[in-house]
Amino acid sequence: MSYRVQGVNHHGITVADLNRSAAFFVDVLGFARGATVELDETFSAGVTGVEGAIITVTFVEGPGITVELLQYRAPDDRMVVTARPCDVGSAHLALFVDDVEAVVDASVRAGWNLAGVIQPIVTGPRAGGKAAYLRDADGTTLELVQRP
Repeated sequence: MSYRVQGVNHHGITVADLNRSAAFFVDVLGFARGATVELDETFSAGVTGVEGAIITVTFVEGPGITVELLQYRAPDDRMVVTARPCDVGSAHLALFVDDVEAVVDASVRAGWNLAGVIQPIVTGPRAGGKAAYLRDADGTTLELVQRP
């Protein structure tokens, strides 16, 4: 192979309300709010393959990760994805936290829903820890992982 992956650049999440989603990452998860950028329509449509795409982006920075929050203002036929974690194409972002219960409580107060229950991890390298899935109104799924 004459090439290699050099690292992770960011994780992108399409959202309905850029300010609401950025506030969650900043106020609840403690991320730092970065730049907000209006992407050029020619670039947006060209890179995404979505004709007429008009996108505003806000970056939020957490420990070891940058999340790109994208709010499409066009095209008009956008929809909310309602995929379940078991559905092909579903994706989630997993974050290490030091107190899964506290983060779940704060997230629920901020409008997120606990998808199931907080579960003890019983197998694998994180056995002895805890995990929980959260979902927001946009269909975004976060997994919270507390190490043993």
